[in-house]
Amino acid sequence: MYTPQFERSLDALRQAFQEKDFSRALNLVAEIESQFPEEKTLLYYWRMVIHASQDDKELALQTFAQALKETHWYSDILLRKSPALKGLQNNPLFEQLVAQNEAVRNDDLDHDFPLIVLREAEACLSEETKCPLLVALHGEASNPQCMAPIWQGVAQNGWLVALPRAPQVMWKGAFGWEDYPRVEQELALHLRALEERFAVDMERFTWAGYGKGADLAIWLSLRGKVAAGSFLAINPVGLWMDDFQTWRDDLHAATSTVWRGIILYNPQETQVEKTSYEALADELLQAEVTCEIIETSINTWQASSEFAQLLNQCLNLIHTD
Repeated sequence: MYTPQFERSLDALRQAFQEKDFSRALNLVAEIESQFPEEKTLLYYWRMVIHASQDDKELALQTFAQALKETHWYSDILLRKSPALKGLQNNPLFEQLVAQNEAVRNDDLDHDFPLIVLREAEACLSEETKCPLLVALHGEASNPQCMAPIWQGVAQNGWLVALPRAPQVMWKGAFGWEDYPRVEQELALHLRALEERFAVDMERFTWAGYGKGADLAIWLSLRGKVAAGSFLAINPVGLWMDDFQTWRDDLHAATSTVWRGIILYNPQETQVEKTSYEALADELLQAEVTCEIIETSINTWQASSEFAQLLNQCLNLIHTD
């Protein structure tokens, strides 16, 4: 999950690259890495792309090799479809590195968890300790491990919190929600497994999400095909911006499955205007779905007792009769 500061740095890097100011782009990569060393996987990719765009194939391949040596890996789509890497295709060394990349990726994914579950010790195991369920969807190019600390306070407040990993592989530690039919299918399997393993109060089931995961949480609630539920959407990015009709169709199809939702946003962390959130809330209201918009100045991208308290307040508000 990218912080606003990191997003701004990436925007500057993209602009320099688009302007073909490759020297400045490389300097920006170095600056970003010094501030955000945890984003090294993505930054290795940027170096490789920049060197390839300068037609320095040798340095691009050296960068790729070094990334793999440090166990960073990338999706086939990035390696095969990126225009800047077109000149490397079929290069014997590049193809060798692509094969090595696949081995590193498969080994990493074999040891990764597609679903993280948070709960209080001994809770959610019987009718006496039954828990409401919250399924929290991470942002684009993120992962459940990154989101887990944010939702820990909700689990400590008595919720069973499930954090699924998006199915689309992007690069190490980065997964995306592009394939919605597959997302629905995988989430249905996760829910079935959770209900078999834990005692769950499905009457208080809530979809939650951050960024694009927030958009998906709203969409899943409106669809009602995976499970009935309300939603808590944090800084949604706005899938409804260009096509309200898509949302209207889902509203008309399944309005009875959603009774209340909250859009929680920090204006310093999103480029979406409040008026856009208000437009969606109006659409929901016309379908007899209550959607409250809550603005906050609390950082929503890092765990804190203050944010945990706000999340629990939102969930109490959603499920107040």
